[in-house]
Amino acid sequence: MKYIWEQKDWPNFFWDKNVTDPICREIAFQLGALRGRVGVLENEESLQKELDNLLKNILHSFEIEGENLDAHSVRSSLAKRLKINSAKKLETKKSEGLADLQMDVLKKSNSKMTKSRLFGWHKLLFLESEKDVAIGKWRKKETMRIVSGRLDKPKIHFEAPPHNKIEKEMKILLEWLNNPKDNTDPFVKAGIVQYWFLTIHPFEDGNGRISRYLSELILANYNNCCIRMYSLSSTILKKRKEYYEILEKSQKGSLDITEWLRWFLNVLLKSIQDSILQIDKVIFKTRFWKKFSQLELKTEQRKILNLLLDSESEQFLEEISAGQYGKITKVSKATSTRHLSELVSFGCLQPNKSGGRSSSYKLKKF
Repeated sequence: MKYIWEQKDWPNFFWDKNVTDPICREIAFQLGALRGRVGVLENEESLQKELDNLLKNILHSFEIEGENLDAHSVRSSLAKRLKINSAKKLETKKSEGLADLQMDVLKKSNSKMTKSRLFGWHKLLFLESEKDVAIGKWRKKETMRIVSGRLDKPKIHFEAPPHNKIEKEMKILLEWLNNPKDNTDPFVKAGIVQYWFLTIHPFEDGNGRISRYLSELILANYNNCCIRMYSLSSTILKKRKEYYEILEKSQKGSLDITEWLRWFLNVLLKSIQDSILQIDKVIFKTRFWKKFSQLELKTEQRKILNLLLDSESEQFLEEISAGQYGKITKVSKATSTRHLSELVSFGCLQPNKSGGRSSSYKLKKF
């Protein structure tokens, strides 16, 4: 079976709009909801949310490729660019480069994408890198393969176009990307550019990360405010196995990329929905402490309430039992039960189950 780039009509992709259009409409609707939530946040909360998301985006994009970064240094570099005071200055040359790259994507999303700009991104991606790869230039390797398994019996997942075709292939991609008359839906376009760039695989290393930055560039140009508030790479990381499977599957066969776009658009939608849920928790936490600001709570009670307020849906602490309360706060079972009963009487918590040893409590919504 031929790779997609070997097809006669490459790169004339096509897809089923009956599949993509409904997802795109839902993405646009959810972005409107996200924009509304962001408008409710106080300035400090909004900046903190932006910092958290940009940090996750960088860390998780590297983690998808199996590389872990120093979160403290990257956070420090991002905070400096967002003009957020940081107690410690932990920036490194590498973290500064990654923060510069992220800001270039966000602040120059409507600027023309050129070969030299891509080379600049690639250099920023590999500052202080000890890898033996060509940096800031197209790959020179005749054969570029994605393989796994034993060295003596490797499994070839994908083979990229030969290096002597890269210049021509990238010229076509960049012309399409910069074409002001192109009317492709921006969400679909973000999926296409990631897939197309990965297929060409123009660099020796860093292709996955650059491809995701190109998607962000298009999404930032569509709505620069909202893209700072969700992390596409975080959702891709959670679905990493699916990500590699759908890429491999869609690289073989016809130029129909419907299934890749279905997957990508649903991941984008999930990223936005997750962000809305997180912001809703921030808004609820602010309202919660305003409502109960006059309560004379014990240190242990305040700690537990904050843990419940800060918990994410994937974590265990959506509810609390007397046993859990005691383990976290280091108080006796009797004291735990009394503290929880007080929080119920104050209106902070409500029982989740009726009586017995399985009694637990959750935040009371209002």
